[in-house]
Amino acid sequence: MDDDINLKYPYPPEIAERLENCLSFGNTGIVEIVPPGNQRMTWCYEAAEAAALLHSHGIIHADIKPANMVLDDNLGLRIIDFSGCAIDNSKPLCFESARYFLPRDINVHPCSVQTDLFALGSSLFEIITGSPPYSHLDENDIEEKYREGDFPSIKGLIYGSIIEACWKQEFKSAEEVKRAIRDDHIPPTVPWQAPYFVRARE
Repeated sequence: MDDDINLKYPYPPEIAERLENCLSFGNTGIVEIVPPGNQRMTWCYEAAEAAALLHSHGIIHADIKPANMVLDDNLGLRIIDFSGCAIDNSKPLCFESARYFLPRDINVHPCSVQTDLFALGSSLFEIITGSPPYSHLDENDIEEKYREGDFPSIKGLIYGSIIEACWKQEFKSAEEVKRAIRDDHIPPTVPWQAPYFVRARE
């Protein structure tokens, strides 16, 4: 495998934080305030970029979600937890949870680029809104809605059309998602990433 792919934990625990802990009020993460829009947009781009890199090396993550993303000490996003991934068409050892799961028969279609892209779309939704798709519904209701093509409203959301296209399998690759995010708008700089916004570790 190319040296550009590192499947180990990318940062020591003291300078890494799970992304889901930093997305909303009442978080317990390293971030002191709720992330503004430009920071969330940067994380969306980095999530798509990470997925594209994995796919370029024949890796299907099979469980993309903010709980499997961490922030480094510069608030850069990294995807982690490769324990269940599929490499070079092997079968995965895990599957996405309901909010990130593309409806399918897992015995026939265990995982693919499209299943990762669906999960990526749900992850982008969570990054932008601070809540996972259908956070008020149980898993059975979510599965039914997804099978019917009934997805959460993306009206007025940053990258809403991109999220919807991930859910509707309109992208062929994570590279396309990355380009769509870049072409839509990605802030060239994120001043909010100043150190004084990061909570010091005790």
